[in-house]
Amino acid sequence: MGPLISIIVPVYNAEKTVARCVKSILTQTYQPIELILVDDGSTDNSLAICDELRRDVDCIKVLHQSNHGVSAARNNGIRHASGSLLCFVDADDMLDKKMLTTLVSKMSESDDIDIISCCCYANSSDHKVLNRFYSSNKTFDRTFENKKELYFQLLDTAYGQPQDEVYTGIGVPWGKLYKRKLFVDHGILFDESLTHYEDNFLNFQLFSKAKKIIYINLPLYYYSTNHITTVLSQYDRAIVQSYVKVSLLRYEYADQNGFFKHQEFRELCAKQTAELMNISVFLMIFDEKRRVHKNEVIRDLRWFNEELGAERVLRYMDLETMENRKTKLIYKLLVAHRYSTVYYIMILRGAVKKVLSAL
Repeated sequence: MGPLISIIVPVYNAEKTVARCVKSILTQTYQPIELILVDDGSTDNSLAICDELRRDVDCIKVLHQSNHGVSAARNNGIRHASGSLLCFVDADDMLDKKMLTTLVSKMSESDDIDIISCCCYANSSDHKVLNRFYSSNKTFDRTFENKKELYFQLLDTAYGQPQDEVYTGIGVPWGKLYKRKLFVDHGILFDESLTHYEDNFLNFQLFSKAKKIIYINLPLYYYSTNHITTVLSQYDRAIVQSYVKVSLLRYEYADQNGFFKHQEFRELCAKQTAELMNISVFLMIFDEKRRVHKNEVIRDLRWFNEELGAERVLRYMDLETMENRKTKLIYKLLVAHRYSTVYYIMILRGAVKKVLSAL
């Protein structure tokens, strides 16, 4: 008998996949487990399926909550967990039958291992890709220097990955075992205000607190990519809010923990943050398909800059190092609250692009 593992599965409108997911968990070669299915206000038959699965299996708990998102569902599962180890699984994914045995066996080699991770197969209905997070087994412990490859991949998903097709990275919560003590001792939970990057920032905190993290270069998790869609096809305030907030959270946390003493981290953080800011401003707020009045765009710029805190993010970034002069100008004007000027520059920029494309 090894330590009890609490496996937390957030379920939202997953009637087609949740039974398959649960089967892959119940047929694990490792016992004991506690399986916590958290229904997040599903509008299909997911809750009924979860209740039916629980009926004949003692180790399954079913929690139901109104729809508050995947972070709230995972946090609910954490609060009801009894195990000393936590494992997160998404309801459309599956586990290799030896995943838990393999991870627990490796974790048992040292008392100071707080997190252990494997990699995955990225699966769609007609495609299967081996997605390795790093090219070999890794041990990350204690110091920033020893963990920097983790932090760099949290900032840039493709960092350190050996394959051309990159579907995901080390920042996901699944494919891992965490000591529950790590969450409890440091008061760490998923940020329920984030709709994107909530798992990435959670791991940013957990990785920094963990004494030792082990990466096993084995694909023991089957990650479904069928749900992946282009989230940037239209203006979405929730995406903009998440991009700004996670950027601010990262900068504040890194600043408090001395990460910016390391120039390589500072530069990569600025580069990746600029990508999120560029998406928010140039692809979202100034999306041509919106066709809204000037006042509404200016209102959104003020909301983005002052209410969400983008101006604080921009102050953290070294704008002088930005290579694109137009982008640098826009951000300097935002910091100065020159919203009308930003608006007219962007309108002029769009008009020039149309003229040039017509020539």
